[in-house]
Amino acid sequence: MILLSADGVGFGFPGHHLFENASLSVQEGERIALVAPNGAGKTTFLRLLRGVLEPDEGRIAAAKDVTIGMLDQERELAEAATVGQALALPFGEMLDRNREAVALAAQLAHGDRRVWHEYAAVLGQLELEDGFSVGHRIAALAADVGFREDDFPRPLATLSGGERRRLALAQLLLRAPSVLLLDEPTNHLDIEQMERLEQRLLAYRGGVVFVSHDRTFLSRMATRVAELTDRGIADYPFGYDKYVEERRVRMEHAWKAYELQVAEIRRQEEFIRRNFAAQKAKQAKSRERALLRIEKLERPRDIWGPPSARRLRFPEAPRPGRVILTIDNLAWGPPGRVLHRNLSLTLQPGERLGVIGPNGSGKTTLLLAIAAAFDRRTAESGRVQIVEGAVRLGHNVVAGYTDQTLEDLDPDKTLIDSVRELRGEMPNDAAREYLGQFQFHDEHTGRRVGSLSGGEKARLALARLLLAPRNLLVLDEPTNYLDIPSREILENALVEFPGAVVLVSHDRFFLDRVTTRVLQMDAAGLDPQCGGYTEFVERRRRAARSAPATTQRRSSPPPATAAATARTSGDRNAGAARPAAPGPSAVRPDDPPPGRTPVTGGGSDYQARKAAQRERERLARRHRQAEETVQRLEADLRLVESQMAGLSAADWQKLVDLEQWRSRIQADLERATEEWVESGEALQRLAGLEEGGSSR
Repeated sequence: MILLSADGVGFGFPGHHLFENASLSVQEGERIALVAPNGAGKTTFLRLLRGVLEPDEGRIAAAKDVTIGMLDQERELAEAATVGQALALPFGEMLDRNREAVALAAQLAHGDRRVWHEYAAVLGQLELEDGFSVGHRIAALAADVGFREDDFPRPLATLSGGERRRLALAQLLLRAPSVLLLDEPTNHLDIEQMERLEQRLLAYRGGVVFVSHDRTFLSRMATRVAELTDRGIADYPFGYDKYVEERRVRMEHAWKAYELQVAEIRRQEEFIRRNFAAQKAKQAKSRERALLRIEKLERPRDIWGPPSARRLRFPEAPRPGRVILTIDNLAWGPPGRVLHRNLSLTLQPGERLGVIGPNGSGKTTLLLAIAAAFDRRTAESGRVQIVEGAVRLGHNVVAGYTDQTLEDLDPDKTLIDSVRELRGEMPNDAAREYLGQFQFHDEHTGRRVGSLSGGEKARLALARLLLAPRNLLVLDEPTNYLDIPSREILENALVEFPGAVVLVSHDRFFLDRVTTRVLQMDAAGLDPQCGGYTEFVERRRRAARSAPATTQRRSSPPPATAAATARTSGDRNAGAARPAAPGPSAVRPDDPPPGRTPVTGGGSDYQARKAAQRERERLARRHRQAEETVQRLEADLRLVESQMAGLSAADWQKLVDLEQWRSRIQADLERATEEWVESGEALQRLAGLEEGGSSR
């Protein structure tokens, strides 16, 4: 059943056309990913679907009795004084019936039998609407987005921007409209909260249209992909992963067909030019008429930009020593508190540490503690204190720190001045060309930084980050506000970065692509692990399967009724039965957490050697299999290219078929080659670590 549709919709602002002829239908049970680079009009299109804006052309239509709810990036919460009141708003009528039932029950208790039928009718209505579970549903969904029941009395005025957005998301999901319109729903959620949101959306019965730059979320959620361009919407009736591959193949075929037609037109024009007044003049005139009738293909346009633009590198920095960063028995926290103790680790060139954990677990504070070792402004900011231990930089280390607030951007400078602040020798034309690689066109480079949107500021911060020669990077949420092409620029640069990186991110795709080590932080303590993010997730799943349910580290929130009983009973011990919050207030850092040893890198030498041997055998097997696959695919590719070389431009259909085959082989070859290189590098790193361990 079609719940909501847009037919031939166009919209623009004065002097700025966004899109035209955009059509989309939303059916029950569908989850449609609306994708496009920043500035293409995705949020505007959602607002058109919601009815907040009127289209310049076309029409929006909803089926009868369909309700539409939207999570807007700039949404304000409905009138409510506290968190609890805001969450209860979607259930106003049910809660009124609950209160009515309580009042009627009190009358019955005092012997007034006249209200019996009225009481039974109210109870029947509550049973029909599942009204008795409202408290539990509110508490469970609030916990999913990071609110405990202790937060319910909090005034809305005390919430941060991120907390208000998470509360708006919970309120919208509790309303359960027929169609959900979600604009960047994963913003301000930590990884566990994202996974809970995914589970809720997978079970959602209505239609969902969402905008997101989180590729893991896109991959898991989308059943369809709608690509928004200035000329309309290209519909891909399958998930995001297949969309990426199909889109790449379509672009390759479009370019091949365009180039073949251009070559054929030039060949015909040359024939006409040479023979127009010669013996073959009649044939030349016939071909000229044929050229006039031909429908010329348009030059393909890639709204994401050419892949070559996503390959930028950091400038060469001084060569550091063997150890870039040392953290020695560190205890740290904000002024007056200690969040964690006993953190010890070292980072060598080529290592990239991803710090993950729930919101409020102290990830940013750790980065501040590291940055205070080399950044004077951070050290003097008073935002972090080191209680024990030390952070030390290695020989010849040049470090850089970028925080999520982007405070190092001067709002009064122009974009060009902001770039030339770091590279004074760069001419203005070169600065404009460089900014163009980050989607800043010539007419925008004179704007002041203070006038930029959040996404534009994030792109400028990325452009500045890639200008300075450094061999240690400390990055706090570097992908915030970045669209997918900008994230790919950063990923490619970090993967090829020869120095060391410490970063905090909730972007699972980014973590998986970039990190070589993971540090998990939560209320239970610190858990450093070797290997990338995917390996960390797999180990966590295996541990969860093998551990008894009663000893799992994280548990579901208790029913609201039990929590309410604990609050109202006045028993202080009853309150302790509620699960600890994921924030820093639940952390007790005075002793190492139970079940976790201090992070010193110790352990059984025998077990370490056995684990290293298993890892070496696994990598060697991967490397050998990848090499065999590369050799086979290279042979297939040579065969196809030789067949294509034997065809003339007139055999278009055969060329197109062979080109499709060649594109598939090329894609497989690129993946196999990347696997061969990565496994070989991993083997070399492992051999280096073993040599270092034996020499010690």
